[in-house]
Amino acid sequence: MIEHQPWVGPRYKDGINEQRIAILGHSHHASGPEDDPDSDSATIDCMRHIIAGEWSFKFFNEIQKYFGFDSDPDLWNRVVFMNYLPERVEKLRDGGTTDQLDRANKRFLKMLAERKPQKVFVFTKKGWDVLPQSIENEEGSRNGDRPLSPEFPHFRWCTYKADNQTIYAYALPHPERANAETSRRVLEHILVLPVATG
Repeated sequence: MIEHQPWVGPRYKDGINEQRIAILGHSHHASGPEDDPDSDSATIDCMRHIIAGEWSFKFFNEIQKYFGFDSDPDLWNRVVFMNYLPERVEKLRDGGTTDQLDRANKRFLKMLAERKPQKVFVFTKKGWDVLPQSIENEEGSRNGDRPLSPEFPHFRWCTYKADNQTIYAYALPHPERANAETSRRVLEHILVLPVATG
């Protein structure tokens, strides 16, 4: 069974603004029958092509800009990146099967436990809506998340625990459907928020 391994940048511990950051997309998808077979290394292979400048996708290019890296792919050397679904889907809008979503939840929590990011940026509404139950969910918050701030009330956040460390997760729109300037401002706002150390 295929399970894409997360990309862990060689400078992940240096992070962004001295924060450990994970970035979450939704899924790899097949572009045609000529694609290479899916494999456990699909995400890692993809990120190597992105960093080498061999592949270019709006999703990755826009996120680099949000973080202030413009055309510099060094962002990806400093973060963990994974898609939520554990294997490639056939169509762009596939939300995932029940089995894929169950495996996705388990591998997301495994990534949090192993890598302990302080902040997770979730650039997929489909993924955000099916994330595992958060602390806020357990506390009875509607939809298990909370508005980001009075300035950005439509952006949401929630928290998870990994070995007693609080991990903050933030919902952002997919770059294909986002207002780039708004997403950049929201991301700047999030990066200056304090992180939990315990």
